[in-house]
Amino acid sequence: MGAQIGDPRKRKVLVMSSPAAGVGVDGCRTGWVWVRATRAHFTTGIAASLEEIVARFPGERVLVDIPIGLPSDTRPRGCEAPARRFIGPRRASVFTPPGRAAIAAPDYASANLANRKQTGRGLSKQAWNLVPKIREADRLLRADPELTTRVHESHPEVCFRGLSKAPLAHYKKTREGRSERLAVLGNLRPGLELRLADFLTARHPGSAADDFLDAFVLALTAALPLGRLATFPSPPERDAFGLPMQIVLPQPARIDPSLKGSLGTLE
Repeated sequence: MGAQIGDPRKRKVLVMSSPAAGVGVDGCRTGWVWVRATRAHFTTGIAASLEEIVARFPGERVLVDIPIGLPSDTRPRGCEAPARRFIGPRRASVFTPPGRAAIAAPDYASANLANRKQTGRGLSKQAWNLVPKIREADRLLRADPELTTRVHESHPEVCFRGLSKAPLAHYKKTREGRSERLAVLGNLRPGLELRLADFLTARHPGSAADDFLDAFVLALTAALPLGRLATFPSPPERDAFGLPMQIVLPQPARIDPSLKGSLGTLE
């Protein structure tokens, strides 16, 4: 393994073998953690904005753990329910995003009221804490709708489940949960588990180990051939501004028959 350590805005490199290139992005305290998977290595870093990451890797598929496409009425997005059923014990990690009116609110109380009025549902504190990043992604993609052909919403726990043979049993922030997820990546790419475990200890300041682990699984998923990528729901829905409301995941080897009708193919 080779890692370049220094300025937290500079890249770090983990040499590995990869069939294609893809970028995974997850939010962190200081901005956005990104991982780019290529044929020869993984490059990682932290950026102040999502726009910076998208511009840095033109033409490449980017999977980001943030809601894209927001509801404007009482109908829930069609992607959360099948995603929760798919991951089983970890279903609570798939939260209901705010409605469009809520992301324009100045504070939690106002957002909660606006969300209840527009969607009929209250707004969780977890969802409110992500509003600045949801707003950022929304503005970026509405300003340049063509980006939606390569910048997609995804979810780390859904991707881990898609790459594993069974639902994950442990919470990701526990020692058992981290080991469980590293094992999934190790099964996908022999040798990655041990090298990545060491690499995570040298992570950038302002980020957590699970932030990078989430970005890694998103990058590995983004690097898969198009035919191996699926979506919840099928067909994908679009919001009032034409943004897709879908969660991209690896095409699972096995899936509950009751979910097959909800699983589409990324186009």
